[in-house]
Amino acid sequence: VDPFGNFRQSEFWGVPAYKGAGIRFMDKLTRFRNLADSDGVAQVKDESIEDTVVDALNYLVIMFQLYREYQENKG
Repeated sequence: VDPFGNFRQSEFWGVPAYKGAGIRFMDKLTRFRNLADSDGVAQVKDESIEDTVVDALNYLVIMFQLYREYQENKG
């Protein structure tokens, strides 16, 4: 089972997986901005600034790994 399989789905649309992960990262930044603008009050009950930051950090690590794979397979 590919742990990054959901990110590789973007390749169906011609978008490299690392860019797909980058898009998810940007979604988390948008969520962070919205939470920060509302003083941490979330529209969704289980959503917090802390969880959003951890998610964003994880997406950065995933994006980095997928980018390294992309570079290795390119050459």
